[in-house]
Amino acid sequence: MVDTVQNLVGTTSSVVVPESSSAPQVSTGGVSSSAEIGVNAPVVGVTDTDTASVNVDSAMRDVMQAMRDMPPPIDLEAVQRLRSEIANNEYPVDYDKISEALISSLNEIV
Repeated sequence: MVDTVQNLVGTTSSVVVPESSSAPQVSTGGVSSSAEIGVNAPVVGVTDTDTASVNVDSAMRDVMQAMRDMPPPIDLEAVQRLRSEIANNEYPVDYDKISEALISSLNEIV
């Protein structure tokens, strides 16, 4: 087997096929299921009362569930701990490190 995109030779060890329920469901109004498809298909005129609709509830539901399952981007416990340390004057400040960084920044400017 040859990968036509990257021109790599090899075999496929596994293929993951997504569940059919995760694909968005598309429905169109006013078209029967026996309608022809392709270049020979008849053109159906659209009037003000006809509407085409796309149902993406299943895909949206999967995305929302994945977002709920993700960990929060910020460690709220660490933030609360740091806030309380700063409020109680218990947060350690390394003045030597701060002054060295300031002098280094000044040297880069000059």
